[in-house]
Amino acid sequence: MGRRLLVVGIALTLALLPRAAWAHAVLFGSDPAPDAMLGAPPASVSLTFSEAVIPAGKGIKVFSPSGRQVAGPARVEGHALIAPIGSTETGTYVVIWQALAADTHPSRGAFSFVVGQPSANPYLAAVSGGEIGTASPLGFVLQALARWIHFVGLALAFGIIAYQVFTGLRPRLRRLPVAGVVLLIAAEPVALVAQLASLSVDGDTAIAVLASPFGRLLGLRLGVALLVWALLTLESPWPVLGLGGVMALIDGAGAHTIPGLPGAGLLLDAVHIAAMAIWVGGLAGLLLAPDRRFRPYAIGGFAVAIGSGLLLALAHLGSRSARDVHPRRLYVLLRRRSDRARSRQRARAGVPLQDGMTGMTMRNMRGAAALAGLVVAAFAWAAWPAASQTEDLDVLKVIPENYKLIIDNPFVRVLEAHIPAGTEEKPHGHLKGVSVCLTEYTLESRTMNNGQWSSWTRNQRKNGVTYWSDAGVHQVRNVGTTDSHTIRIELKH
Repeated sequence: MGRRLLVVGIALTLALLPRAAWAHAVLFGSDPAPDAMLGAPPASVSLTFSEAVIPAGKGIKVFSPSGRQVAGPARVEGHALIAPIGSTETGTYVVIWQALAADTHPSRGAFSFVVGQPSANPYLAAVSGGEIGTASPLGFVLQALARWIHFVGLALAFGIIAYQVFTGLRPRLRRLPVAGVVLLIAAEPVALVAQLASLSVDGDTAIAVLASPFGRLLGLRLGVALLVWALLTLESPWPVLGLGGVMALIDGAGAHTIPGLPGAGLLLDAVHIAAMAIWVGGLAGLLLAPDRRFRPYAIGGFAVAIGSGLLLALAHLGSRSARDVHPRRLYVLLRRRSDRARSRQRARAGVPLQDGMTGMTMRNMRGAAALAGLVVAAFAWAAWPAASQTEDLDVLKVIPENYKLIIDNPFVRVLEAHIPAGTEEKPHGHLKGVSVCLTEYTLESRTMNNGQWSSWTRNQRKNGVTYWSDAGVHQVRNVGTTDSHTIRIELKH
C-alpha cells in the first residue's frame, strides 16, 4: 500500500510540469523605453509583445506626475498595444499595463519615463512591485491551485471510468467520478479569481477577462462538467469518455501555443493531458481496487504521457542568439555544418535488428517499437527549423518598410535591408543565414534569449563584411550617421 501511495504521489507531481514552464506573453519593447528621458510628453505609449495579446480592462494606464490617469483606451496593432496620451505635465510618468495572451495567460508590468526632470509620482511604487510580465504572488498560487484541482477532477472523472472499462470493476468505484465532477466545477471559480488576482480586481478587468478566450474556455469547461454529471447515470461509459476527450481539447486550447504550430500544440497538449488523466486516475483505481489487467494500459499511458511531455518541452526551447563570423571563417563554418549534416545522415541509416531479437514476445516488441517511435519523434521535433519559433515576428511582417524580398524559393530567401541613420527597428525575427554589408555603418543590437533581452551591443560594419547569425528574435538601432544597406541570405533548412 505504501509503495502504491508513493507512485500516485509522484504521478500527481509530474502531471502538470510540462504545462507550467511557458505561461506568459513576453514584453519585447516599449516606446517610450523604461527610464527614458524625453524633452516633451509623447503622443502615445506602445508596447510590443512576443505574441498577439488583447488588453485586459483598459490595457494601458499612464499616470502623470500629479497622479492623473492620462491614457486613452488601448488598441491592438499586430503584437502591439498602443494607447494615446493627453498631458502636458513635466516630470516622472508611470505606465501600468496588463494584457491577456491568445492562449488566455495573463501578463502585467509597470515602468516609468521622465519628461524634463524627474519628479515624485504617487504610483512609483508600482514600478518596483514585481518583475515585468509575471503574475502576482497570489495570482500564481491560485493559478497553481486551480490547475491541481482541475487535474485531480479530470483524473477522477475520466481516468477512473477508463480504469473501470479496462478492469470491469464498475460498482466498486462509482463514487469517485462524481467527486471528480465536483472538483472540475470547483476549479473554475478558483481559476477566475486567480486570473483577476494576476491582473487587477476591478469591474473593467473582470468584464474583459470573462469576454476573453479565457472566459469562453471557462464556460466550455463548466458546460462539459455539467454534461458529465448528467451522463454518469448512463450504463454505457463511452459518452462520458468522449466528453473527456472534449475536455482535453479545451484544456489544450488554454495551454501556451507552440510558435508557428498552434494547431499541433493544441493537439499535443490534449494528448498529454488525456494520457496523464488516464494514467493517474488508473493508478488511483489500482490503489483502491487492484487489478492486474490494468498493467498494459498503465504502461501505454505512461509512455504516451512522457513522450508528449518531452515533445512539448522540446517544442518550446528558444533559439540561440545570433553571433558574428569573420569572412575568412565563413567557409570553414559552412563546411563544418555540411560535415555534421553528412554525419547525421549516416547515423540515421540505422543497423538491422539481430536474430536474438526474435526471442522477444509480440507484446514486448510492440512496447519497444512504441518507445522507439517516441524517441524518434522527439528528436525530429527538436530538429525542427528554428524559423518556426519566430514566424509570427518575421521581419517582413513587422517592418516591411525596411526590408525588400528579392528571392524566395523552397531553399533560401534573399532580403535587401535599409535602416536609416538614427532610427530604431521594432523587435523582429530572422531565419538563420548570412548578411553582406554594402555600406559602412554603426548599429547597436540586442537579442532575446529565454524570454530575456540581452544588453545592447555595438557593431561597426565595414563595406564588404560578411557575418553569420542564427535564427532568433532581436532588435536593432542605427546609431551612426550613415544609412545601413545589407543583403541578407536566409536558409530555410
